Formats: sequence, structure tokens, C-alpha cells
Amino acid sequence: NEVMYLAQKENLWRNNALSTIPLDGSWDTISTGWMKYSWRLPDTTMEINALAVSTSPAHRLYIGTDKKKIYKMNNANTGDPTPVDITANIMPASGYISGIAVDPRDADKVMVVFSNYKVYSIYYSENGGTSWIKVAGNLEQTSSGSGNGPSVRCARIVPVGVGTIYLVGTSVGLFATDSLIADETVWVQQAPNSIGNVVVTAIDARDSDGFVAIATHGNGVYTTNYTSVSEV
Repeated sequence: NEVMYLAQKENLWRNNALSTIPLDGSWDTISTGWMKYSWRLPDTTMEINALAVSTSPAHRLYIGTDKKKIYKMNNANTGDPTPVDITANIMPASGYISGIAVDPRDADKVMVVFSNYKVYSIYYSENGGTSWIKVAGNLEQTSSGSGNGPSVRCARIVPVGVGTIYLVGTSVGLFATDSLIADETVWVQQAPNSIGNVVVTAIDARDSDGFVAIATHGNGVYTTNYTSVSEV
């Protein structure tokens, strides 16, 4: 059965049996397979804003909030585990985590984006959040994140034949790179003549063949297939 994770303000829910919910047009209730974790955010003014779950190994859940904090929960699909705080000191003193992307080949590799203006936007970890590096590169006007850099709304990590493509949706379009090199990371605008400079609100991808769908604010949905890092 498919497992779904759902956030409701400071609370986190799981459903291990979505197929048991009847598709008869009636209202669903929390009694149909939904379980609320006993853990909740320590600050009741804080809300869960972003969730991302791994595939290899499966069911590692990353949880992002509207006030900087990011948490990791292992084996989230069973029992009632408690997540651990993996927020880094280098992250903004306050900030809105708008997206989390997990490498489908390695649950330890995770990218987190903040949508606030005038804060540093993109962070990356290769060890499950034990340590983080800044990777916004040329998307920031300054290395501190101050200045006129765009708002970063969403992210996705896409494996290709040899290598990896990292995608971020921003307030000025879609950007990609094949190499995360701390502050030297170079993000290249994608589809400047079709997607252009519109706000990119969501990115999804099919890992088996590099199919990517990009949702924009007011300019439709776009799709493509990434098969090589040379396409960035």
C-alpha cells in the first residue's frame, strides 16, 4: 500500500493504507487509516511547511517549517518515531523553508530551500543533515544572501545517466546545475523563451527516465526529459 505523510500546522499525520479509502464521493475522516504522530513542533506558533520522503533507503522523512527548523525522521512509516533536529547554524536566524529535495539514490543527500528575500536560499547535505553547505552560488547577489537575489520556492534532484541535475524553481524562473560547489555553484536558467522569468511554484520528476514537470504561477505547466547533464 502507498504511504502518505500529511502536515497540519504543527502536527504530522500518516496513512499506511490509502487504498482502503472508498472512492465514492463522500467526505473522508481521520478514522480511515490516518495516524497522528505524538511528536509535534515545540513552538505552537511554528508550522510544518515542507515534507520530503526518501526512496533509498525508503521512508526517511524530512520536515521543514516556516521558522527555519528542519527535522529528520527515520523509518517514518512504522510506529510513532520522534524526529531529530538537523537545523544548521549557517542557516538563516529565521526563515521559511519552502522546499526540500532528496536524492532518490541516496537518502543522505538532501537540498533545502528558503523562499525569503534577503536571506541565503539554498543548502545541501551529503550526510543526512549532520553538516550543510551553502550552494546558492550565482543566485545570490552577495555571499551572505543580502541584496537582490530571487526567492527560491521549490527544488528537485534528478538522476541522469551519468551524474545528477539539481533544479530549483524561483521567483524569476527555473534554474539548474549539475555541480554543487558551495558559493561557486553556477545555476543556469532553463527554458528562458518558454518558462521565462515567471514564478515557478512546484517541480516533480519521474526518476526512471528524467521526465520533469514544472508548474508556474499564471503561465501554465511545462514538461521535459533530462537525460544528460549536458542539457543543463
